[in-house]
Amino acid sequence: MNQFTFDSINWLQGTFGNESRPFFDFFSFWGGPTGWLLVGALVFWLSGSRAGLRVGFSASIAGITNTLLKWSFALPRPYYLTDEVHAMKASDGLGMPSGHAQGVTGLWAAVAYSIRRWWCIALASLFILCTGTARVYYGVHSPLQVVVGWGLGLLVVVFVVLFEAPVVRWCRSKSPGVQFTGALAIGVMILVLGFAISKGWRGDFQTHATWESNWQATAERISSEEDEEIEDFRLIEPESSVTLACYFLGFAFCGLLLLRIGDICPSSVAHRCANVVLGVPLLAVLVLVTSYIADLVGETAAEALLSLTVPTVVGIVLPTLTGRFFRETV
Repeated sequence: MNQFTFDSINWLQGTFGNESRPFFDFFSFWGGPTGWLLVGALVFWLSGSRAGLRVGFSASIAGITNTLLKWSFALPRPYYLTDEVHAMKASDGLGMPSGHAQGVTGLWAAVAYSIRRWWCIALASLFILCTGTARVYYGVHSPLQVVVGWGLGLLVVVFVVLFEAPVVRWCRSKSPGVQFTGALAIGVMILVLGFAISKGWRGDFQTHATWESNWQATAERISSEEDEEIEDFRLIEPESSVTLACYFLGFAFCGLLLLRIGDICPSSVAHRCANVVLGVPLLAVLVLVTSYIADLVGETAAEALLSLTVPTVVGIVLPTLTGRFFRETV
């Protein structure tokens, strides 16, 4: 990381100032996990299961590859290295590539490809650009980390689009048992690879004292300024491998079920509206239940359960129920 990185962050912060913070906060929030969950669900409800699965797989693969690459590269965030950077968030973890940049690109590029309307392409471009820029503005990523995240997110979508039809053909030619075993094998591979990288290849990685001390100073400042509780400093979380594997398996099981029952597409504007009106509260309830379960069984187990069940509930159960209602009342 060089002086250009620090100068770029300082230039952005100086140019936009603190008054632009709400603008960047908006895109950083909706370009993060909450936005991925809601946007992915909306694609299921408004455009149908095929587009929803494409977007879901793109987002999940982007999240998996981002985490594994971060643990492999083991590169710091800009503000870990110097007090020349004024960090606006006490983000921990590793820096290369940017998770927000890669995730939002994987999500929105898949949405734009699936819908193929000018307004959707414009909206996708806006979210991709602003979310990535926000990470530099906050001082938690360098421009290079964001650009690499953008590039990897696009590559993930290209990969999903190219292999979508061959994978579907292969699955249709196999028995349900082979399909399920294949999906489970990939999930186990993700889990094993995650633990191998975090505990084996990079398990002996020692936190540089400067990284933690700079994070600590930022965390204490933000905690006092914004009355925000800051968790302990962690560079690598091996247990997140479980969530990543379950995230992929959730969409894989949903896709295998759709192979048996057929694609689910909204039949009318009323059907789409019903999906959204009923689906948004349902998502909120699922998130609240997950928070409650986390207190009982732990955060990792709760997130794994949510990742496994949400794609099928959102992509199959809800649209099927609303679809039956509209078919019966037409």
